[in-house]
Amino acid sequence: MKRLIACCCAALLLVSACGEDESSSAPSGEFDSNLVGFWYRLDEGARSSWTGTLYHNAFYISPDATYHDAGVETGTGKIALLQQSLWLRIQFAHNGRIGIDWFMPPGGEWDTLDYRVDWNVLTVSGSSPISGVWVRKQHSEKVTDALDVRFTLLIDGVQTSIPGIAPDAGAAMHQFDGYPFCMRATFAYGYRPRALSITVPKFNGPGTYTFGPNEAWYTILDHDLITDYHTDSLYTGSITIDTYDAQTMRCSGSFDITMRRYRDRNNPPELRRFTDGRFSVPIFP
Repeated sequence: MKRLIACCCAALLLVSACGEDESSSAPSGEFDSNLVGFWYRLDEGARSSWTGTLYHNAFYISPDATYHDAGVETGTGKIALLQQSLWLRIQFAHNGRIGIDWFMPPGGEWDTLDYRVDWNVLTVSGSSPISGVWVRKQHSEKVTDALDVRFTLLIDGVQTSIPGIAPDAGAAMHQFDGYPFCMRATFAYGYRPRALSITVPKFNGPGTYTFGPNEAWYTILDHDLITDYHTDSLYTGSITIDTYDAQTMRCSGSFDITMRRYRDRNNPPELRRFTDGRFSVPIFP
């Protein structure tokens, strides 16, 4: 009997030990609280593909291990949460290993990466949206200069404006592909961006300019589907530059544009109307 009891106790200890080994080697659901906070990075020379301005990379990890995109308040230059849907998810973070999955058109990606938190510096290895070196910031901490950016319009009669919190200026004028005047405004970020671009190839200061073919366009990216609207010989508009100051690096004005989405000859053109446009934006080289 004593031998039987001893064997049973040994078996229980063995099962318990095996359970402990399995839980330590399978970190799913565990989370390192050192990751909680705002993380920020401004890559040297990083430029937004939409506006050409500096792009501020930032994200926030909450105490419940949820990932949130972050940006800056254009009016204050302070770090803040972006108002957009989540596209990256943390599966676990434990003992220097973090598992993530994220949406990358046309599908999803996932990976397990090495990470290290050294006081207020986060280093993530590998190739992913959060790989690299990040610095911890506080909510509402100033990370860039404030920008006076005003850009509003009606898109098919619906009032629209650039977001008050964004990774970059949201709207700006800059030189692009050799054009002395190119203005871009982004109305949504993430993987479903919407952006309006305006070019004036023969720009020579304040005045009114009529758009030629492909001199103004509107782009919508939805997953892996890109929809473009352009001006052409039939559908066009004009922009009026009220002020253009190379000393203060600002310009202002208004515009009204009708654009066409190109379709096959058996279908009528799909039109978009951009009316009552008003802007006062910074000029970037």
